[in-house]
Amino acid sequence: MAMAYLAQASTMLGSLTDRIRVSLSRAGLRYGEYSGNYDRLTRLYRRRDPWNLANSGDGVRFAETNRRIARASPDCPSLLELGAGEGIQTGFLARVADRVTAIELSQEAIDRARQRVPHAHFLKGRAEDLSPLVQGQRFAVATACEMLYYVRDPGAVLAAL
Repeated sequence: MAMAYLAQASTMLGSLTDRIRVSLSRAGLRYGEYSGNYDRLTRLYRRRDPWNLANSGDGVRFAETNRRIARASPDCPSLLELGAGEGIQTGFLARVADRVTAIELSQEAIDRARQRVPHAHFLKGRAEDLSPLVQGQRFAVATACEMLYYVRDPGAVLAAL
């Protein structure tokens, strides 16, 4: 009985910790908070839309990103998105590219992203493993919006891009 109680308390504490972490992430990241800690990062996706991107004013930022992409590559045949999350920005990016390939760490996030943007191609993996994930594919545009502060070595990711 004591073991069952301890297991239940541990589960409740873990859930509370995850909810607090999501709330703090919505308020703003501390430098290095998730840098390379991919288990902590993927746990945020136990909850839908941990950064409240679907219900906030982020659509303005996504539209501006699209405007800049359209200016740089007016007939964008292919786009690579690192850090797709639940596909909220992916849906915007699909408006300016014929083909979108998106990479994300969290399988839960990918499952939701596939529902949101079924015509995009989602790959599970780390940005550091970009080359084996895309296997020599080339892209007209690559994005790494608000994700470089999550990786262990942003310079290596940029070099791979």
